[in-house]
Amino acid sequence: MRLARTLVILGFVIVASSFSGWHSSGRGSVIDFGDYEGSMFRTTGSFHLVVMCEEGTGLNVYVLTGQDVLRSIRDASLENVTPIHVEENTLYYETVVEILSPGWYGVIVTLTHNETGRYETRFETVLPDSGLFVFGLAIMFLGIGLIATSKILERRRSG
Repeated sequence: MRLARTLVILGFVIVASSFSGWHSSGRGSVIDFGDYEGSMFRTTGSFHLVVMCEEGTGLNVYVLTGQDVLRSIRDASLENVTPIHVEENTLYYETVVEILSPGWYGVIVTLTHNETGRYETRFETVLPDSGLFVFGLAIMFLGIGLIATSKILERRRSG
């Protein structure tokens, strides 16, 4: 019975922790045609991404793994990378990027026209963290199942 109660409490704590760690960050910069800029960040799950730019300046937006960001910097090119998500020729872009595993990720921005433009990015964590949430629920339900099973067995023995 102690194990079952411990599992319920542990599951509840894990579910509650799936809602912690919310963060939001943003970055803005001026970029020239032919250059690319971006941001790297660590995330444990999916995130909400907003990219916007000045009127009349089109952007290409690439979401990459941390390894691909480093590869693009090393090669000074985006040719040998496999983006997780791409949006081309946009003035305003908003989406939820689904991330399957925790780690470092980056958003790279390039201009579509031969000019200089200003862009801004915002990242917000999507809560709850689905991996922790599901794991916590599974542990909690396992504990509840053990408690229910023990109660049923007690009634059968006494009856």
